[in-house]
Amino acid sequence: MANSLNNDERELRKELEKVKKSESLYRLLAENTSDLIRYQLPSGKFNYVSPNIIDYTGYSAEEYYRFEPMENVFPDDHGLLYDAVEKFKLGAESLSLQYRIFHKTGKIIWLESRIRAIKDDNGDLISLISSSNDITEKKVTEQQLKESETRYKQLVETAVDAIYLINAKGIVVDTNHQATIMLEKSKDEIIGQTVDVIDPNFPVDAFLEFWSQFPFDTQRTFETTHTYKAGNIIPMEISGKKFLLDGETYYYGIARNISERMNAFNRIEASEQKLKSYIENAPDGVFVADENGQYLEVNPAACKLTEYDAEELVNKSISDLLQPEYVENGFRHFLEVKEKGFAKGELGYITKSGEKRFWYVSAVKISETRFMGFVKDTTEAKKAFDTVNMFFEQPVNIHLVGNINGVIKKVNRGWEETLGYSRDESLGKNIIEFIHPEDKISTINELKELEKGKTTFYFENRYRHKDGSYLLLAWSAIYNASVGELHGVAKDITKQRSFSEKLEESEKRYRNLVDT
Repeated sequence: MANSLNNDERELRKELEKVKKSESLYRLLAENTSDLIRYQLPSGKFNYVSPNIIDYTGYSAEEYYRFEPMENVFPDDHGLLYDAVEKFKLGAESLSLQYRIFHKTGKIIWLESRIRAIKDDNGDLISLISSSNDITEKKVTEQQLKESETRYKQLVETAVDAIYLINAKGIVVDTNHQATIMLEKSKDEIIGQTVDVIDPNFPVDAFLEFWSQFPFDTQRTFETTHTYKAGNIIPMEISGKKFLLDGETYYYGIARNISERMNAFNRIEASEQKLKSYIENAPDGVFVADENGQYLEVNPAACKLTEYDAEELVNKSISDLLQPEYVENGFRHFLEVKEKGFAKGELGYITKSGEKRFWYVSAVKISETRFMGFVKDTTEAKKAFDTVNMFFEQPVNIHLVGNINGVIKKVNRGWEETLGYSRDESLGKNIIEFIHPEDKISTINELKELEKGKTTFYFENRYRHKDGSYLLLAWSAIYNASVGELHGVAKDITKQRSFSEKLEESEKRYRNLVDT
């Protein structure tokens, strides 16, 4: 019996020696590796951790030994480690696990651990030895990638354009929700189909031949058509490229329905045709010039006005047609169109035969390089205006133009010479300011009658001369409601009235003398 006990004791000592030697060897290795090495008893307590534990967790080895099992393990991962221990108890030799622990700062650290069981000859678990690496950065990258993929999928699914992924055989391998709406098909009906089912312009061979012309990762944009489920055709704009993924060639395309754009283009084209027809048949001259004032297009009316044919005019510039004294005004007019987008005014031009004439130009800016001018010959109207103006400027009578409220807009030399006020002193003033106080009410009443459409053939009132004296004026006036202008002509009858009054006084004295 004693011998038996001694034998058992010797065997136990041998086993302990083996364990000690194993631990010593393992510790030697642990202290010379960058991996975190931990030696854990079945109870969960650590009886050895490598010196670099502080680099991994912020805790020293002494602090770590005092931890209770699972104390610094992330709560959600407790179950994972408990399950691992049970597997070892049931016979597992080694396991590889990824789990989270807390750093001393509170930060979460991801570890990847390779755990091996140490058992006695009876197969009972003596300890667990783990070799761990910090994979936090890898996990963060994986999470960011996962979130990025999620965002990308959401972006693709919610995109307003249809998106297709096609493999090297011309087969659709993925698409998005918008494609199902656009083609009126489910994803199952689209995925797995060859590209020509969607785009009849591209049989598979033609599709592959088309993309063979372009290098990888080169964006291409082109127009084509796609087919609805019902067989209708949709005009499409495709933006896509071919690329490599895991050594395989793929093609992706972002497809946009351009039906509205095409309809708008057709409407614009029709509108342009109408505009062109209008310009060609317009009674007024139409000139189109570039940013340098060079004529690009003219209509028949422009040719008739200038006596040049279209070919001759498109070889000329704006200044070539202007009278020399109007060239500077012409440049200012063109500059105003460039800067403001619109300008109008009268300019003198010369016909091919050398006749000097006048036209009224209304010009607009079409674009940065295109400007259009509409011209109407005003030569006869200008002659008539000059004649009227010459009459207006005669000093014999006063000529006045104002609005119905009596505000002066224009006066002639007769006003200046009769009343002594210059034009600058008069324009913008109200005639009431110049009228004798006793005549103001009658004058206002006469203005009201003119506004109603009455023509004043004769009306007297007194106006103050610049020297303070008053002159008696006899007026004829008319109001042109269509342009809002009051036109009046007056004559100074002060001397005439004074002579009449003196004559009347003389006659009165003579009658009194005869009567006596």
